[in-house]
Amino acid sequence: MTPMQKALIAKAIPNLALENIVLHESRLERPGSLPADGESKVGTQYRRGVGFNIEKSSDPALLFVKVDLGVRLVDASDLNDSDPIVYVVIEADYVLIYRMLGELDDESITEFAEANSVHNAWPFWRHHVFDIVQRGNLPKIDIPLYQGALFDVNDKEDLENDVGSKQ
Repeated sequence: MTPMQKALIAKAIPNLALENIVLHESRLERPGSLPADGESKVGTQYRRGVGFNIEKSSDPALLFVKVDLGVRLVDASDLNDSDPIVYVVIEADYVLIYRMLGELDDESITEFAEANSVHNAWPFWRHHVFDIVQRGNLPKIDIPLYQGALFDVNDKEDLENDVGSKQ
């Protein structure tokens, strides 16, 4: 994280108060059957997207940040393929609602949303994945602790890969 990004976030923090975190939408898909042999390697791909909207008509104004998170299990040999064999997809969209205590420019809000809003939603996401894996009788899926800029995916469609054996 650059000093400029830190300054923009520091500007936003005292001007926002978290009101609520809402699970807006969630999905579990099983487009393919997981390998039964126990020997095949399954890779994990992650995705993240962030957007925001300001509702100025309310008093005080409200900031709505949508955080889209996803994980999928794919054939490990297809990790860099644009169309991999997909076994399981888990996605969730969260809306974080902040009360605006002061005026903020879009640049400060963007940096705040990318850093703090994802950080606020992350524990809910980890719990959601754990719950879906248990209820769906799926192999364990690791969702790492949120690492801020170290786990930064700038484009919603970009995927970060982690290859490992899943049984």
